[in-house]
Amino acid sequence: MLDFAKLIEEFAPRATEVLAEAEASDIAAISAVSKKDSAKRAEEVLRWLRDYSALRGIRSTCCHEVVHAFLKWADDKGRPLEIRGPDEICKAHLSLSNACALDELKGRRLTSLVSKMLWLRYPKTVPIFDRNAERALQVLCKLDKRIPLLGSHPIEYEAFVRVWDAYFNRNIEQILAANSNGYPYPIRIFDIILWKLGSPSYLIKWQW
Repeated sequence: MLDFAKLIEEFAPRATEVLAEAEASDIAAISAVSKKDSAKRAEEVLRWLRDYSALRGIRSTCCHEVVHAFLKWADDKGRPLEIRGPDEICKAHLSLSNACALDELKGRRLTSLVSKMLWLRYPKTVPIFDRNAERALQVLCKLDKRIPLLGSHPIEYEAFVRVWDAYFNRNIEQILAANSNGYPYPIRIFDIILWKLGSPSYLIKWQW
């Protein structure tokens, strides 16, 4: 049986180092989402999304439209109470996906982009989707029969979140204990571990 705890022990310290470097940028973008009166909030969010390569291949004008659609959606939600559990998270992801469904983006996969924006709104509980993390979970599921298979749910993000949530909750104490640098949103430690495990290479490079 796969010893996932050993993997966390191996990778978590480096993941916390990566997040320590990103902390200032992450906090600035998260804070910008809640500052309705800030003239620079859209620029801050846009800069963060570009740093995370979330807007690759999207025209600059459309990028601004997506960010404004996201901020309007976030403002309409009122106070930033956390959402918890796969059902609430997936419902919010679908709602935000619909809010950002611009004509220019028809036919484009927005799962990762929307998950990153959703994390800015709910940074304590929302997992960030990307292909590396998805690949990592797909492999882990094949090695661990206690986890539901990704293919058991038709919606891409829902399948991802349910498997992610199962692994995270089984290992939450170890992940929290690994947060030696005090990064304020420790679920990202797990995101980084999956991101690196699923990278399409034989070596792990810890730089962004």
